[in-house]
Amino acid sequence: MDSNNLVLIIILIAVVLALVLSLIALISAKKASDRSHNIGHIAREEIRRYMGFEGEQRIKSAIRDELSREQQKNDGPKQELVKSAETVVNTPEKEEKPMEVVPAQEAETEKAPVEITLPEPVTFYTGICKEGAFKHVTTAPDSKTIFTIYAESKDAVNGILNVDQSAYDKIAQTPDYLQNACVYSGNGTQLKITKTGTVQKENGTWVVKEPIVAEFN
Repeated sequence: MDSNNLVLIIILIAVVLALVLSLIALISAKKASDRSHNIGHIAREEIRRYMGFEGEQRIKSAIRDELSREQQKNDGPKQELVKSAETVVNTPEKEEKPMEVVPAQEAETEKAPVEITLPEPVTFYTGICKEGAFKHVTTAPDSKTIFTIYAESKDAVNGILNVDQSAYDKIAQTPDYLQNACVYSGNGTQLKITKTGTVQKENGTWVVKEPIVAEFN
């Protein structure tokens, strides 16, 4: 090998070594730069955290101070109320007048229920029936009584028609008294009522609606 080739080889090796060293230097610088960036980032985070913690502590401190001032303001009226309550408790009570007791009888009288007056049933007495109606009607029996009208009240408009027992003997002698108000059968002297009749008041007059059914034995 001649001297020229040897020199070229040495130069080439030197260039390759220089490139390798340069590359190693660049990689080392890159790593150092990354570490520096990470350290800066971590430092900034720590600063933010510290500032946040300090700010939070300041806010909490301000809130505690404000609450303390409000409590001091409110304690004043509370103390006054406590003093007033102690004054009331220590003040002797006035003599109370005894309550008036209502007698039992008066109380029962006031609470007594109101009585409701119910209509009273009534019996009317009437004579013979003319043209299907009774002209002579009284509240007590008399010499003309042949029939009775039973109603729920004096103002009722419907009633039950029957033969008055005190007129049985009179009717046995003169059955014509039953005409227009009673349908009867038989020829005996004993009257038996089989079915009572019904009447209704029309224009103030009792009118037969259903006649009495009777028989003579």
